[in-house]
Amino acid sequence: MASSAFALYRVADVYYMDFGNRAISGTKDGSEFRFSGETIDIDFFGGDSENRIEDREELTVTFTVSGASIIGRQVSESTTTCTGADCDDSRSEEHTSELQSQVPSR
Repeated sequence: MASSAFALYRVADVYYMDFGNRAISGTKDGSEFRFSGETIDIDFFGGDSENRIEDREELTVTFTVSGASIIGRQVSESTTTCTGADCDDSRSEEHTSELQSQVPSR
């Protein structure tokens, strides 16, 4: 996502980072922003409602604005858990990206 476009906006005292297909809420402290959110997708399989796969993704983005520059970090942690008699093992992954960008001039 380091090269993805996003929109940043504020409603009342809550900031939002919107990627088009997903938005996460956050805070601002001086020139530092911190956003986090979680997505959960559950699928049932095998004709039995006791067999299910749960995909969970937690996304955290932190960055600092300095003039026209944005420098920060994005951490995405994904976990897949299978529950039921027809399941294999579960797995998890973590990805970290460094963010560096220039704010477009108007």
